[in-house]
Amino acid sequence: MRCTKHTKISARFFFLLAGIVFLCPPGLLAQYYLPLDRDHTNAYERALNSRFVNQHTAIKPYRDQQLEPLRDSITGYKIPGIRPTADSRKKNDSVASKPSKSDIGINGILDLRGGFDAAGKSPLMEFAGGLRIDGNYTNKLAWDLRFAAGTSALSGYQDSMAKYMRVAPGWGDRAYMSDTGRYAWQHASGYVSWVPNKVFSFQAGRDKHFWGDGYRSLFLSDAGGAYPFLKINASIWKLQYTSLYAMHTDMTDPLGVKNNFRSKFGTFHYISWNATKRLNIGVFEAVVWQGEDENRYRGFDPNYLNPLIFFRPVEYSLGSSDNAMLGFAFKLKAAKSLQFYGQLILDEFYLKEIKARNGWWANKQGGQVGFKGFNLFKVKNLDIQGEVNVVRPYTYAHGSVQQNYGHANVSLAHPQGANFAEAVGFLRYRKNRLLVEGKLLACRYGLDTAGLDYGHNIFVSYLQRPNEYGNTLFQGLQTDLVQAELRAAWLLYPPVNLKIEAALVMRTEENVQWSDKNAWFWLGIRTGLFNDYRDF
Repeated sequence: MRCTKHTKISARFFFLLAGIVFLCPPGLLAQYYLPLDRDHTNAYERALNSRFVNQHTAIKPYRDQQLEPLRDSITGYKIPGIRPTADSRKKNDSVASKPSKSDIGINGILDLRGGFDAAGKSPLMEFAGGLRIDGNYTNKLAWDLRFAAGTSALSGYQDSMAKYMRVAPGWGDRAYMSDTGRYAWQHASGYVSWVPNKVFSFQAGRDKHFWGDGYRSLFLSDAGGAYPFLKINASIWKLQYTSLYAMHTDMTDPLGVKNNFRSKFGTFHYISWNATKRLNIGVFEAVVWQGEDENRYRGFDPNYLNPLIFFRPVEYSLGSSDNAMLGFAFKLKAAKSLQFYGQLILDEFYLKEIKARNGWWANKQGGQVGFKGFNLFKVKNLDIQGEVNVVRPYTYAHGSVQQNYGHANVSLAHPQGANFAEAVGFLRYRKNRLLVEGKLLACRYGLDTAGLDYGHNIFVSYLQRPNEYGNTLFQGLQTDLVQAELRAAWLLYPPVNLKIEAALVMRTEENVQWSDKNAWFWLGIRTGLFNDYRDF
């Protein structure tokens, strides 16, 4: 995947365009769906937890209207994109003005970073620029279109990750490498949404999604690239039901030739029930199937359009072996300053084999448990979060590589894949526009070795497994990863989520065969559109 002259020109053009837009007076940014940016969402999770409101927090990104009951509680944080009430606008002039019934905004996209890799003794450079056009008509029809291009010079494990996965770190778009070792990519995402009433909402476009209340998700994550989708949401009483229909890309062609990439499809359902003022329960199901094979083009199977059925009976009626998942989730508000959450994912579940405890390869399950604490030690805006994720070998994989639970070489769930256990913790402090965050992550996983599939890489067919029984967590080449990060961010211009950031990262990854130690520092200015995962 070599970088072409056209790709280089596109990156320069979009970067220049973003600069021009930032120098001009900005348009109104309505943001009817808020950015998938943790700095953004964490800022008002405290208000969501402290008040007993009938909110469903697992499906992200949020719609702005979901926050109306909390608006007075959160405007003090100067959160970008949230339309304030009349009283709060007087107190906080840094939040975008309340939009009229119809409006349109044009804003720039910017991601400019520079740094130094101490282990590789080489500079780090990333820059991307683009354009964002959003608006609404009569507060029922809204749109958000984003176009960007970028280039980067990476080092160490980030360079290895980009080469192996063939995508741009943080963006998830297909990356092209030049003769000088730099990467270039192009990005296009956005949506059109229609909210006819208080019950239903419809959204279609090309974007990322995150389903869960934790840092990671074992159901549907935003770690990979954007993909085409149609989402239907219904909210009534204490229930919220979401159906997502999506098209994904299989990029496992060994030569990375675009013409050899194949399409795949997925349908995802999630029902959220606020059982009490404190307890939320969720049920998740998903199915992924290949869009084409050697014999025929299957396309989107209409049997999976029905949003009110479970997939396993449909699979059996079709005589198919599509990749189906079932999951359960909970969130408990233990106190105004404390919540617990968790997920359980079942790829295969045979109780007889589980009870036998003999390591059957198809015991494919995973679990998550975590907590969030707010105003730690009664210090306002000092928050803590801890989370553990464990996924057994071969979970999310399939006998047909095209039907694995992934998109564009990145897992649709946890970016680590399977056959791992991970613990991650955060300590963050926010003071108006300033955010300081410390993160510590430890992960143990089992790599494939000697050409055998031990269940870590979901983009390998599980038909290549060496053993039917005797499979254990971390089997293969047991590897330990530890990553520590200290980051500070200043929200420079809230309406477009433009912030200045600096971070110091230390990372160690080792096993009995090799050891890789990295430390790097970076400083940048960017508009936070997505979460930037580089810790796997």
